[in-house]
Amino acid sequence: MGRPRATTTAASSKPKPKPKPKPRSRAKPRATPSPVSLLSGISSPYACRTPSPAAADLSFLSPSSPPAEPGTRNSSPLAAPTTKSTIGDLRSLAASHLDSLKRRLDLLHGDYVRDLEASHSRISKRVKMQSHGCLQLAEEVDKEQQKIADKIAERAELVKTSYKKFVAEVQASTSRVCKVTVPEMTKSMERAIDGLRSRYISAIPSA
Repeated sequence: MGRPRATTTAASSKPKPKPKPKPRSRAKPRATPSPVSLLSGISSPYACRTPSPAAADLSFLSPSSPPAEPGTRNSSPLAAPTTKSTIGDLRSLAASHLDSLKRRLDLLHGDYVRDLEASHSRISKRVKMQSHGCLQLAEEVDKEQQKIADKIAERAELVKTSYKKFVAEVQASTSRVCKVTVPEMTKSMERAIDGLRSRYISAIPSA
């Protein structure tokens, strides 16, 4: 009867197995609420089911946060970005965005205006240079035309004077022929005729 007691004591002396610790569930990263969701979450007596156009227009104000990776864990809950919870903060954020857009538009407008003024000045300089060249060419053409006209006038005067001289010489020669040579020729002809008459008359016997 002593042996079964020894078995029971040996069984009772064995260590009991420890329960396995349960795995801790990781804390999910909290998603930052957008300003539009905050605006839509504000309860007002005039709120409707359809979203307001102001909330739809402020959709560009929501910060574009990348999706949280499942393997990463937030270092501390205090490091989360602060959420804009009031309409005044949203208005100030919208005003800052509008101011930055206005500054960008002003810069772009200034750049475009400077480029336009530079191109306009270049074009005006080119037009002035071309117009000046055209004026110089027109003046040179006028000078050449005046020279050609002067030469033509000189040639015409020379032709007129030479024609007048020729006409004067022709008139003098014709008048000399008419006044001198023709009477001399007639006188010589008459003398020759008289000489022939005297010869023939002296040769014929008188009856």
